Amino acid sequence: MTANVSSSTTRPWDPTVEAEPSEVTGRERGGRAIVTCLQKMRIRRVPDLPPFLVQAVATRVWFSTDEGRRLGHIQLSRCQPSA
Repeated sequence: MTANVSSSTTRPWDPTVEAEPSEVTGRERGGRAIVTCLQKMRIRRVPDLPPFLVQAVATRVWFSTDEGRRLGHIQLSRCQPSA
């Protein structure tokens, strides 16, 4: 999955983030779902330089609504990349 990160300033080139989830676990109870995963993100800020790696444990809380699931909360806790 690749997502462009936008900013309020105009730049000739916008940073990109590639996110790769693993170790995904989920629980659902009473109209809400909690999903946790290890997320490796490669962030490229300058086109001529290689991306840098950020690892985080990501937890998302989703709520059921009449329109479908809605993200209610997200928590990212950075962790050191494995050697």
